[in-house]
Parts: sequence; structure tokens; C-alpha cells
Amino acid sequence: MKTENKISLLSLFVAACALTLTIWQGMESRNHNRLVVKPHLTIYDDHSVFGSGLFFKNIGLGPAIFRAVILKDGDKVLEAEEFTKYLHERIPISLRKHVFYLRRPGKNQAIEVEGSPYMILGTKDTLELEEMIVFLEAINNFYIKIVYESMYGDLYAVDYKADYIPKAMY
Repeated sequence: MKTENKISLLSLFVAACALTLTIWQGMESRNHNRLVVKPHLTIYDDHSVFGSGLFFKNIGLGPAIFRAVILKDGDKVLEAEEFTKYLHERIPISLRKHVFYLRRPGKNQAIEVEGSPYMILGTKDTLELEEMIVFLEAINNFYIKIVYESMYGDLYAVDYKADYIPKAMY
């Protein structure tokens, strides 16, 4: 093989390696940019100045774009009005003096990073600790899921299942 052919093949090899490295670096940069603005919603129970109930907050690094709340009782998917009715039926009489309601952000609403907590289910009244525990036990069988996405369009979901020890109990 002639020297010119060897040099040409070597140049072609170096160019192919540089192109491969550039593509890989671009993919890594894109993945890093997605992670830098990844939202993370957390659902928690609280009784504070904001009221008593279930709240969610974005503790991620980027804004979360709200898409939907899915509510189920067993296998039955519930609309907001049905859910409020089901909840009222399960809440003990001692709690019926409080008005419980279901709220959700508007579709496509951005949830800021570390913004104010957003109440999804509860009352504007501040419940006593014992009342809060009774409320959490009443919603124990419901399945609540919040679907949201990042600014890049990646879909995420957070579930609330009351089969853990809620914050109000410790």
C-alpha cells in the first residue's frame, strides 16, 4: 500500500473518530440539560396556615407542567364531583363540620420550583392532629396520581397511597 493511501485512510479514521466523539458529546450535553431542569413533585400531608390536607410541591430543579390528576376508588375512576361525594361519605361525622374539597391546577399550568405548596385535597380550616389522622385514614383507600411533564416534554407521575405512615402521625 502506498504512503498516500495510508495517510488518506488514517485521516479518514481520525475524522470518523472526531465525528463520533462530537455526536456523543452532543448527546451527553442534551441529557445533562434535561437533568438540570427536571421537575420533581412530592405529595405530602400537612396542617398549617395553608389549611389541612394533601399538598404537593415542586422540589425539582425545573418547572413542572401540570397535566392531570387521576382519582380512583378501587378500579373506578372518579371525577372531581364524585370524589368529593365519596370522600364526604367516608369522613366520620366529627369531621363533617369542615368543608373538604378537591383542587387542581389548570391544565398546562407551570408549577414553580420551591413555590408555595398547592393543596390538592383538604379544607381551609386547620385541623387538630387527631382530626388530621382521621382524615388521612378516610382517604386511605383512594388512589391519587398527579401527571406532569418537564419543559422538554418528558412525562412524569407521582402517586399518593396512604399505606405509609403520614407526617401527621409522627
